Amino acid sequence: MKIVYRYILGLLVLLMLFSACANLKTHRWYRYTESRIDIPENFWLADSQKKILYKINIEAFHQKQSGLLMVKQADESSIRLLMVTEFGLKVFDVEYFKGDSLSLHYIMKHLDNPYITNALFDNMKVLYPGILTNISEEFLYNEKEKEFISRLESGKEQWDYFMTEDQKIYKIERLESGRKRALIQFDNQTKEILIKTKHPSISIRLKKNINAEE
Repeated sequence: MKIVYRYILGLLVLLMLFSACANLKTHRWYRYTESRIDIPENFWLADSQKKILYKINIEAFHQKQSGLLMVKQADESSIRLLMVTEFGLKVFDVEYFKGDSLSLHYIMKHLDNPYITNALFDNMKVLYPGILTNISEEFLYNEKEKEFISRLESGKEQWDYFMTEDQKIYKIERLESGRKRALIQFDNQTKEILIKTKHPSISIRLKKNINAEE
């Protein structure tokens, strides 16, 4: 009986420790209600732009694909992404619509896999927050790190935009049903955007082509 009691007591101690750690982790971030934190509706394009070119590199399933990504916005209801290789071969053509829907106009045959397409297009859309409707917003502040989070939630989707105290976004985390699906990092020195997923392992590197004419 003593062994059983010790076993139960050990479990209770472990549960208390886990609970304490979870609370410490949660309490690092506090709801921020002093003012609203605005994030861009569209990270791809500046307010006055209708189209822009990015250099893009994709690594997925031990395959590499690079080229140019043209981003176009004819009106406020949608945004279109067209990728071509350096030789002019079309890789994919996808259009996002407000209301969290998309239309896949074309995708290269060896990328036409649901794991790849979901990882590609579900994660690139976080750079177009305006796609979400019926969202709930929450603003959090970490006093120790002097950082903010602007959190958007819609259905199973949760997008966390992390920013410095002067409200410059440096990373985004996309969660689905509470599980982390992707990490998007902004490199302020190289002006690159890196999108990474673990399951499946996919890396997308983006950089604005400043030499291209609009």
